[in-house]
Amino acid sequence: MPRKPLIRSAIHPYHVVNRSRNKDWYDIPMDTLWYYCERSLKEALYRHKVRIHAFVLMRNHFHLLITTPELNLDKFMYEFCKRFSMAVRYRSNRINQIFGGRYKWCLVDNNRYLLNVYRYIYQNPVSAGISQNITSYPYSSFSDKRLYKNLKMRVHYNTNNENLINWLNRKT
Repeated sequence: MPRKPLIRSAIHPYHVVNRSRNKDWYDIPMDTLWYYCERSLKEALYRHKVRIHAFVLMRNHFHLLITTPELNLDKFMYEFCKRFSMAVRYRSNRINQIFGGRYKWCLVDNNRYLLNVYRYIYQNPVSAGISQNITSYPYSSFSDKRLYKNLKMRVHYNTNNENLINWLNRKT
């Protein structure tokens, strides 16, 4: 089956997901994995100008909400996934692929959908039973404020807004 052709948009964000091969867990501690992920994102951002709005790292996949003003989603994802998989492969002594395939993407083309994508991304660890709420999961851009600073993330919301946090925490 051929790949879905990339719809390039400088205005609308993308919801991007990439999963490990065979849905296997990455074989390294989450703190170390988070460090490699953050470093890989920063290096990819240095080479390709994009805006990251939300990010969550799970044991075998990640979710990313990203806008590409220079229409370069493919280049950014190539750089990020390459660097991240090389770091994980090196640390875990794996010789095979880290990711099960190419990343999946959806274009987020309206505000209602955007809010639901935010909720879906941040609710992922809660739905998986890993975290009680979105603010207590440490491997997300919502709870790790350093990620905002290091990656100069642009968010569409105020993370101190109690009503927003309650809405994001509410299960759908």
